Amino acid sequence: MLGKQYALAKREPISRHVYRNLREAIISGDLPADSRIVEGVLAEQMGVSRTPLREALSKLELDGLVTLSPGVGYSVAKTRQQLEEIFHLRRAIEGYCCRLVAENASDKLIESLENNYETHLALGLDQVEERAQMNVQFHDLIVEACPSAKVRERAAELREFVFGPSEMEIHADRAVMQSFLDEHRQLIDAVRERDGEAASSVIIRHIGRALDLVMAAREEKL
Repeated sequence: MLGKQYALAKREPISRHVYRNLREAIISGDLPADSRIVEGVLAEQMGVSRTPLREALSKLELDGLVTLSPGVGYSVAKTRQQLEEIFHLRRAIEGYCCRLVAENASDKLIESLENNYETHLALGLDQVEERAQMNVQFHDLIVEACPSAKVRERAAELREFVFGPSEMEIHADRAVMQSFLDEHRQLIDAVRERDGEAASSVIIRHIGRALDLVMAAREEKL
C-alpha cells in the first residue's frame, strides 16, 4: 500500500504529477516488481480519478516501468536494468552538459549555484523535502544554463527519473549527505574556473555515487 507522500497536493497539475509520483513509487520500491496494479485502489490512494491514472500508466509502459497483460491489466516491471541504463545515460548526457556549461558560464549562474549550496548546507538531515528541493534546484540551474537546447531537453528528461524525496531519504546520514554536497562544491569550483573537463568529471562521479546508493537502498527495501 502506498504511503501518504504519494497522494497529490491539490495545487499540483494532475497531468504531470500522477506520472511523476507513480514513477518515483516504482523506482523507490514502494510499488515492487511484479505487483499487480488495481486501478481503482491506486486511484483512491492517490486521490485522483482513473483518467489521469491511465494516462500515467500508459507513459510508464513506454518507459518500461510497467507492463500491460491482456485480461490482467498493469503490473510493475522488473526495473533494475532500466534504472541502470537511465543512470548511465545521465552520466553521458550530463557529463557533456556540464562541460558546455562550465565553458560558457556566466557570473550570475555561479552566484545562483553558490546561494543554493549555502542554503542546502544549512539544512538538517530531517529536512528531507527541503533538501530534495535544493538538490533539484541545483541541477536545474546547471541544465538550464546549457547552451545546447537538445542537451538541455534530454538531460532534464533523464534527471526526472531519480530526483525526489525518496532519493534524499537514502542520504539520511551526515557523511553521505556531506559527500554529495562536497561534489556540488567541486562542480561550482569547476564552473567558476570555466574548466569543462573537471566539471564533466565531477558530475559523472556524482551520478555514479547516486546510482550505487539508489540501487543498494532499493535492494534492501525489496
